[in-house]
Amino acid sequence: MLGVFIIGWLLGGGYLLLRSMGKQPLNPAAKLPRCVGAALLAGLAGAFSGGVLYMLLAAIGKGLGVNLGALGTIVAVAAMIAVGYLVIYAMFNLPFGNVLRAAGPAIFGTILLAVVIGAAAAIPARYATQARRRREMAIHRLQRIHRAILMYEIKTGRSPKTLSALTEEHYIDASALRHPCAPQSAVGYFYLPARSVPYMEQTKAVRVCELVPSGDGRLLLFANGRCRWYSSREAQRILDLPENAAFASALAAARAN
Repeated sequence: MLGVFIIGWLLGGGYLLLRSMGKQPLNPAAKLPRCVGAALLAGLAGAFSGGVLYMLLAAIGKGLGVNLGALGTIVAVAAMIAVGYLVIYAMFNLPFGNVLRAAGPAIFGTILLAVVIGAAAAIPARYATQARRRREMAIHRLQRIHRAILMYEIKTGRSPKTLSALTEEHYIDASALRHPCAPQSAVGYFYLPARSVPYMEQTKAVRVCELVPSGDGRLLLFANGRCRWYSSREAQRILDLPENAAFASALAAARAN
């Protein structure tokens, strides 16, 4: 994708600039190599200046505790256009007004190409970031559930029959039982009472897992309190272990209902 962008940037921007410059009188400097070079330098200078301003505003926003992403994007694009015009103005012997008219299509085409490719890359990245945050939140909630189970066992000498019992007896807040991907469900995790083991003891016995897999995998909480995300195939392989036969059977029955 980066290679496509660079080729489109140089050839597309250079060609558009050549066509625009060719309409200007007495301009022998308007040759394709020079126009490609102008597109390259204008793009690099514009991207650098816009990137610096965006990062500066992002740092200011972080310090103030506000999100200046939208303002940073607007300022960065304005800086890219302004610096791009200045570079082209310096490379061609034309009045500044003529440069604005001549370089406009090339710079606009370059920016449009950057926006299209940036959006194509940013949308999947945004979804991936959201999925990672939901997974991290789910892991945090599973860890809270494990701590609540331990406190319940210490106080009562037995494991809770259901996760709801932890909220009914105020060991954990009800919001911790909701899965980030399905907040409408009161309980988003499946639990089967099992004996706790020390954290340092190695075990594959599953105590809690996501009721519905998130994405292409599943979070598993083991009896020793360790929590980890596995791909669907890996998670199923663990659930197929003999020590998890009862858990897997109960999980299948719960999902069927």
